[in-house]
Amino acid sequence: MRIGSTEVENVEDFCYLGSWLSTNGNCDKDCQIRIGKASSVFGRLQDVWRNKHISLKVKVRRYESLVMSTMLYSAELWPLTIPQKKELDAAHHKFQRRRLGITRKDKVRNEEIRNQTKLQRMDLIIKERRLRRHAIAIPRFALKCIAM
Repeated sequence: MRIGSTEVENVEDFCYLGSWLSTNGNCDKDCQIRIGKASSVFGRLQDVWRNKHISLKVKVRRYESLVMSTMLYSAELWPLTIPQKKELDAAHHKFQRRRLGITRKDKVRNEEIRNQTKLQRMDLIIKERRLRRHAIAIPRFALKCIAM
């Protein structure tokens, strides 16, 4: 393809403003990269997770503000498939288990971990973000009608 006198290369996917866009419209690469970046952020906070003098409530707030925000950057726009939702949820639960010092061998169900941390499943968090994003454009009187 040519723009003016410059030849522009066709690519399968590219990074734009921190998000990976693909010609086929899926978000596989963006999901993988976001999980990797969140894992990196989580790993750098090991001293916080291990610190016994920091309450679970503060640790959860740190997790939400640093790790989850990294993992879910622009996620409300992703056309998620079921395997991608499961992958995000698995990463989310893995981080929570590591933060609480629970291994898979302990046989603690994900539901019990969510009850301890008061965090929802990842697909519900993304759904809430999508609704919040659209609620900005909805007039207040319409929101009252929706709530009823």
